[in-house]
Amino acid sequence: MGFELGIGVVVDVAKAIHWYEKAAAGGQSDAQYNLGRLYEQGKGLSQDVERAVEWYRKAAEQENAEAQYALAVSYEQGRGVPENLAKSIHWYRQAADQGHADA
Repeated sequence: MGFELGIGVVVDVAKAIHWYEKAAAGGQSDAQYNLGRLYEQGKGLSQDVERAVEWYRKAAEQENAEAQYALAVSYEQGRGVPENLAKSIHWYRQAADQGHADA
């Protein structure tokens, strides 16, 4: 997140995306979650909530609590996926079981 937030370096979202993509392709769940967040926000990328959900799901399946929470919200609100309260509750519970306070 250094390039995205300017931690120790100059802010460079394009460079952050480059490194997130490399790490996400290697299965790194935090990078997958961060790519999803950037797609959802349209920050440095064209906004694409369906693509965001794809990345959230990959990270959530690796027990990434932030991604599980984001996926739960997506299902609750029908953002990028059809609204599905049962799936929303499932992912909220997964995140909550890991101590995610908002879940």
